[in-house]
Amino acid sequence: MGTDVEVRSFLIWSENRPSPQEREILKRAKLSSGVKFNIVPRKAFVGCGGRVLAVGIRPHWLTDYAFVESWLDKNVDKAIKWVLLGDDVLGEIPGPTRVIDQLRDILGPGVREITNELSEQDNHQLRRGPVFQEG
Repeated sequence: MGTDVEVRSFLIWSENRPSPQEREILKRAKLSSGVKFNIVPRKAFVGCGGRVLAVGIRPHWLTDYAFVESWLDKNVDKAIKWVLLGDDVLGEIPGPTRVIDQLRDILGPGVREITNELSEQDNHQLRRGPVFQEG
């Protein structure tokens, strides 16, 4: 009996389905990344969750993505690895775009990310419900 290998979707936002040559580029980058799971290229969609490789066109919704002009872009391997590995390769590619960056561009630099780490006071307020100030 063989071992079961995890299979994950690899989300791509592009006007066209990857050609056999482009799938080969994806395969080579995946192999050199060292990940232990298999990937299946899938078209990204609004609300898909996860990181997206945007090829030639940027997503029109809020999502984390790495943009390259084409499959022949000099940074395509690094972008693919960023989608697969996340921030481990962040310093290697120019301009991955995260949801928080997009919100800051739209709403201003005061936007901050909410993490799972709440202060004890915040946690207490959440359990009590919202507080409205008089006035």
